[in-house]
Amino acid sequence: KMQILSQKQLIGSLRENNSRLSDTAQEMEGINAQLNHEVAQLTHEIENKTFVIAQQRAHLAKLEPDVDIIREKIMQECSSNIRFVFGGVVAGVCIIFSFIYCIKKSRIKTVVKPI
Repeated sequence: KMQILSQKQLIGSLRENNSRLSDTAQEMEGINAQLNHEVAQLTHEIENKTFVIAQQRAHLAKLEPDVDIIREKIMQECSSNIRFVFGGVVAGVCIIFSFIYCIKKSRIKTVVKPI
């Protein structure tokens, strides 16, 4: 009887383990399906973003010649503005020195003139 009882217990234990394994396998299949779905979504998102990046790069490539032209114009404007400002500064300094020279010359004349 002990042997029969232990065999019945063993069979019951095996059935219980088999049931647990079956439940675990079903859970794993559900998790696998969910992960596959998430991977598909992420792949789709990556493909969309890759397409958008490619479009933006193409757009930037089209704008690059315009940027070079604008950069050249800015450099020309800056150099002409620098020349203009430098010319103005030189002219201003010349005028100031001319006034100083005239003032000194007129003082010398007034001091040197006999009364």
